[in-house]
Amino acid sequence: MQEITKDSLQLARLEEQFASVRRDVEDLQDKMAGLHEQLAEVLAKLNEAKGGWRVLMLLGGAAAGVGASLSWVLQHVRLQ
Repeated sequence: MQEITKDSLQLARLEEQFASVRRDVEDLQDKMAGLHEQLAEVLAKLNEAKGGWRVLMLLGGAAAGVGASLSWVLQHVRLQ
């Protein structure tokens, strides 16, 4: 009779531990889903910014070229 009670107590403890682990896993799954959504948003923003960076680099390169050309002209051409 006493063995049945000990076994029942151990079984009840194991069931509670299992339920606790199940809750923890469900919480982790919810957190992972939230992180996945945030990562998708970050990737979308990076893809949007990629085109903007290209335009800025093109404009910067063009401005540097114009500035260098103007500087060369001012140094080598004498205005009378």
